[in-house]
Amino acid sequence: MSRLASILDAVVASVREPEPRTSDRRELLAGRGLEERDAAALAALDDRSFFVYRRLVRRTLASAVRVEMPRTAALLGERFDKEVEDFLSRGLSASHYLRDVAFELAQYAAETWPGAEGIPPFALDLARHELAAFQATSAPRRLGGRPVVAALDLDAPCSFDESVSLSRHDYPIHELALGQVTLEPAPTALLVYRDDEGDARFLKLSPVAASIVEHALEGVTLGAAIQRAARSHGSVLSEAMLAETASLLADLAERGVLLGRPAGPTTMGGT
Repeated sequence: MSRLASILDAVVASVREPEPRTSDRRELLAGRGLEERDAAALAALDDRSFFVYRRLVRRTLASAVRVEMPRTAALLGERFDKEVEDFLSRGLSASHYLRDVAFELAQYAAETWPGAEGIPPFALDLARHELAAFQATSAPRRLGGRPVVAALDLDAPCSFDESVSLSRHDYPIHELALGQVTLEPAPTALLVYRDDEGDARFLKLSPVAASIVEHALEGVTLGAAIQRAARSHGSVLSEAMLAETASLLADLAERGVLLGRPAGPTTMGGT
C-alpha cells in the first residue's frame, strides 16, 4: 500500500470507527501500513483536528436521513440520533448518493428495531412509509419512455406511472397522526403514488386488490394478475369480483396511477 493510500485509510477509519477516543488513537492507526512519521503526526493531532472529517461526513449523512424520514426522527427523539450513529459506525453507506442513506438505515433497522426497548413497534413501518413517499415524489417524470396505449387488455401487461409502488405494513401507518405515539396493529396494503401537484398520496387496498396490483406491477398480463390474485385468496372469478376489479382499475386510471398498456407486442407471463 502506498504512503498516500495508508494515510487515506487512516482518515476513513477515523470516520467509520464507532466513538473513537484519544487513548485509542494508536490502536486505530495500527495495521494500516503507515510510516512511523505519519503515524506519529496523526497521533499527535488533537481530537478536533483528527476527527474533523468524521464530524463533517456523519453530520451530512445524518441530516440527509432526517430530511427523508422526519416523522420517524421525531417519534424516536434522541434515540434516533443513536440509531443513526450505530448504523454509520457499522459500515457507513455503500452508495455515492445521499438519498440512498436513509434507505440503507431502514434495512439496518429491519434487523435491529423489532422488539428493541424504547422503539415503538410501528417505527419501522413509519420509516418505510416516509421513504415510500420520498421515492414517489422524487421519481423522474416519464421522458421518452415506452409508448403507452390508453386502454387495457387482459392479454397485455399494465403501464403504471413511474411513481407507483405498493407498500405492505403490519400497522395502518397512514392513519398515524402527528404526535401520536401508539398504534394498534392491522395488516395494511397501501398504493403509493404522486398526484398532479407532485405530492405523495396513499390508497388503502383490500387484500385481493393489493394482490392484483402487486402482480400487475411485476409485469404479468392483466388477466394473469387477476387470476393469480383470486387463487391466492381463494376467491372465485364471479361477476361481483370482476365488477369490483373493473371499479378498481377505473379508480386507478382516474388518479393517474394506471396509464393503460404498453404499445406493440406486449404479451407476458401466464396464469
